[in-house]
Amino acid sequence: MNIWTSKVRIAALALALLAGCDEIGGLEQGQSLPTSVVLAGGDIVLRAPHGYCVEQRSVRSGKNNSFALLARCDALGAGRGSASQGFALITVTTEARADAIQPDTDAIARSAAPAKPGTSRRYGDLAIVRFDETAHRVRGASPQVWRTAFVENGNVVALALYAEEGSPMLGDRGARMLSELARRTRAASAQIAPDQG
Repeated sequence: MNIWTSKVRIAALALALLAGCDEIGGLEQGQSLPTSVVLAGGDIVLRAPHGYCVEQRSVRSGKNNSFALLARCDALGAGRGSASQGFALITVTTEARADAIQPDTDAIARSAAPAKPGTSRRYGDLAIVRFDETAHRVRGASPQVWRTAFVENGNVVALALYAEEGSPMLGDRGARMLSELARRTRAASAQIAPDQG
């Protein structure tokens, strides 16, 4: 299960966000951004955490694998969100794996090798691991990255959270945000009957 970096280069869309949270996207007055998107050929409904939106240009949705990037809505130009939430970029990658089982802390640590795992948190069956020394390609972001994954409707859904050096999102706040994203996405996706074709 090494799907963490398959499309992380797309996160480069958000360089301007990490380098000062300037608005991108050119929304017109009153226009809003989506807080959910359908991935994995319709088997996964991604539901952003409160105050976060989907960066529409990043979305790639195929039956076998998908990708989406989330950022704070106000940083994307939607006018919602607040600094008190903290700023982060979240990547979401799906991979169709009918035989997949819910990954534990060790499985997540192995999947991101050679990155070195550090702090970990558990929220129910969801293991979230912070890797302290990574070689990701998101310029402007700390080498520390929170990662987690869960299985839903025959897909492994991998989440990664990037933030600036020293950001509170690299602490427990970031782990809680990934937990919220996973919980909301699981709840929405559980209402879908997976395509059996």
